[in-house]
Amino acid sequence: MSLKHTWTTTIKNDAGGAVTSDNPLVLTGESETNFYVDVAATSVVIVEVAVDVSNIISGFLTSDKDITIFTNDATGATGQTITLLANKAFAWNNTMTFTNPFTVDITKFYCDNDPGATLAKVRGGFLTNQV
Repeated sequence: MSLKHTWTTTIKNDAGGAVTSDNPLVLTGESETNFYVDVAATSVVIVEVAVDVSNIISGFLTSDKDITIFTNDATGATGQTITLLANKAFAWNNTMTFTNPFTVDITKFYCDNDPGATLAKVRGGFLTNQV
């Protein structure tokens, strides 16, 4: 069974009219890893995952509040430090013209909402060719 992520791009001008709307890009893969967690203010939530970055077809992280995500350990020393701004996705797919920003195989996400003052809703998803 194929799984899919669908990407769309729309650009609107100052008047709010769509000046371009690309056809949806549908990417398929063999496996998908998703998570959705609530991270209380000044807290860390650990999400255990296994993502081989060389197999990523499409991936994203997003939060409704500013938050820092560390991969693999609580400081990102063995992974990455990713700063998410509220409602701004950190995302990539294998048709993009720049290198995959997910650079180190992932075993855990440390979703760190410190010094956040309110609950953050954090989501992530990875479409891969690994089963």
